[in-house]
Amino acid sequence: MSQRKFPSFSRSFAQEHTVTEAVILKHLAYKVGRSKNWRDDKQWFYESTKELQKKFHTLALPPSTRISGRWAKAILEIGNYNPWKQDRTRWFHVPKEFRNAVESDTITFNSDDAVHHKITAAVLLHNLRHNLKRKLKKSEGTNVVHEMSPAVLSKIKPTTGRSILPFSESTIKATLKTLVEKGVILKTSTTKPEYTLPPSEMQDLRREAKLKS
Repeated sequence: MSQRKFPSFSRSFAQEHTVTEAVILKHLAYKVGRSKNWRDDKQWFYESTKELQKKFHTLALPPSTRISGRWAKAILEIGNYNPWKQDRTRWFHVPKEFRNAVESDTITFNSDDAVHHKITAAVLLHNLRHNLKRKLKKSEGTNVVHEMSPAVLSKIKPTTGRSILPFSESTIKATLKTLVEKGVILKTSTTKPEYTLPPSEMQDLRREAKLKS
């Protein structure tokens, strides 16, 4: 969860724990890996609880988000190298094995979408845009759609033990319905789970697709 426009999180970690925890871990791992603060032969990233909450808020994580629980105790090292006892700044170290793990099998989303529509919707929108853009590269117009079946997207694959997206079928279905009701995406069929974007956004997406083709 860096300040990049397109942050990401580990699919496998999200399925084992939660998406919220996966986003937090990715953020801390990213910061630790780039930190120049070394203590006891380890890289540490430090930030106040208040600042962390602000960053979590920018990605629409729950207001009560805290770095706690079994996953945090098993993965994170939390230290205190503050010069003053009253300083509540927290120091975090993420072991290299976990920093490497969160960089593989990642799911990307747009941070602006997360702010406006929550992370689940942001992931689905990124998935839709990615696949529509791929089809637009081969199309002369903008009349393309992409199928997003909640059952398929949430199904566990026997080969990997993971689903395409780390959300339940009911959550995906409800999120798609909400996005349609808000006019963010358009459902193009009454019998198939096919979706596209509003015309103006499709034009923008087509220009992007053609520029990168």
